Amino acid sequence: MTEQEDKATSTTVAGTFASALEALQASLRGKLLRRGDAAYDEARTIHNGMIDRHPALIVQCAGVADVITAVNFARANHLLVSVRGVVTMWLALPSVMAGS
Repeated sequence: MTEQEDKATSTTVAGTFASALEALQASLRGKLLRRGDAAYDEARTIHNGMIDRHPALIVQCAGVADVITAVNFARANHLLVSVRGVVTMWLALPSVMAGS
């Protein structure tokens, strides 16, 4: 493959992935964040300050359908997935600790 053919292939792949990202965003109720987006840095930060990751994409799911869509997108595009959830158990914890 010549250098020109390689560049053309890379451009086609990048364009196809960009189209796939647009379709992903359109199918989500939640947010799709990428580097450079205003909310990206806040969304990628975790409580353990020793870990400083910069994922290519962050999906802030608004429901089960978003989770399924995001996982299917990652699978179809051979992307690694990391899951970060919000623990709401703390709401019930005080009553359990009080012996109720």
